Amino acid sequence: MKDIDLAGISLQDISNFIQAAESLNFSQVARDNEVSPSAVSKSIARLENATNLILFTRHQGKLRLTPAGKKFREKLEDYIVSFELAAVDAHKLQDGIRESLSIGIPNENVMPELLSYIRELKKTYAQVDISAGIYDLNTLKTKLQEGMLDLIFTSYFEREAFQNTPIRWKIVKQMPLCVFIPESNPLSKKNSVSIADLRSEKFVVHSPSMVPGYLKLVNDLCRPYGFTPLIDKYSENVGAFIMDLVFGNGVLIGDELIKSNFPESVKCFPLEGTVSGNIIAWDASSESKLLKALIRIILKMNGR
Repeated sequence: MKDIDLAGISLQDISNFIQAAESLNFSQVARDNEVSPSAVSKSIARLENATNLILFTRHQGKLRLTPAGKKFREKLEDYIVSFELAAVDAHKLQDGIRESLSIGIPNENVMPELLSYIRELKKTYAQVDISAGIYDLNTLKTKLQEGMLDLIFTSYFEREAFQNTPIRWKIVKQMPLCVFIPESNPLSKKNSVSIADLRSEKFVVHSPSMVPGYLKLVNDLCRPYGFTPLIDKYSENVGAFIMDLVFGNGVLIGDELIKSNFPESVKCFPLEGTVSGNIIAWDASSESKLLKALIRIILKMNGR
């Protein structure tokens, strides 16, 4: 192995590599950092020359991480998290500032995982003040956009609401959408259910005032199969959904994440070819090093 010469390598070069390894798009990294794509390419080249590693290859015009690049990224992310937390901790001692984070979640099901992220964060930064609250999806979005929350966990289908805004988002968990069907419905006896099977069913849906993006999602799912969903009832929360389905009042399309809320009398069928899950979202203009460190921890603990 050749000697490694880190002279001339900056933290920005390392940051550019991590961002490029995530997006696999030098142009995207350039836009995020307000520099030219050639500047990003030169930054990556400096890092490759200094380490004597081939970090990326191109195949049919698409950027790919090499096995060495994947390992390098994994180790560097640990380093960046430690570096950022060390800097935050040092500032706390220097300036007498105790930084705080405010986090919003959509339901109590997210709380156990959130606590595990916070425990991991506090291993290196024990003095951080963290508050968390449970809100409906519309309130989560509003509070984030108004600066009342630093970070939110929300549904995958809410991501479209952040287009053309300063809000950035990342997938935490990805899974198919499911249809929830009461056992009184003959469809519940099938081994699998498709969207086409729901043509004649009555739908229970989220209230548009609470989850604006949901109704569009359901309509978009049904349109390719030649029908518009028959909306029977708008519900305000998961509790209302449970009661509606237990009493046989329609079917519900939703995230697999809410499956544990329903009794065994409500059957859950994954919908093939659909994508859902949960995401985290934050204001990209935030300069909070602690927020960035927490985001890295969340993504790393979920293999992202």
